Amino acid sequence: MSTETYRNMSLYGNPYPEQIHEIPLNLMNKLCKSLDFEDKKDKLARALGYERSQFRQFERHGLSFSRSLLQDWSCRRGSIKVLYTELVRAKLIEEALMIQPYGWDKETSTEDLGFDLKYLVVRDD
Repeated sequence: MSTETYRNMSLYGNPYPEQIHEIPLNLMNKLCKSLDFEDKKDKLARALGYERSQFRQFERHGLSFSRSLLQDWSCRRGSIKVLYTELVRAKLIEEALMIQPYGWDKETSTEDLGFDLKYLVVRDD
């Protein structure tokens, strides 16, 4: 890998990330900020297989709840594609759309999840 390629990846993130820790920092910040609401925290945690009794461990780290939870979860399953699927299943559509360019598998339809994302409007905040 050339020095220029490595520098660009450091500055801008991997252009084709597969793991959660490879998501560009600005996108991860936006995603976590959006997920750090009480109703979304609960949906996210349940979608990723956590119990309500485990919530306290993620509130103690000094990070946002969702960032702490995603860091823990990424150590076990870490795939953006899996996170995308779980966000869609939990009906956290706005957040799923944020990572859609990295996690959407064109071979897999979301229609079997109960809706089709092509009918949703993307807001640019």
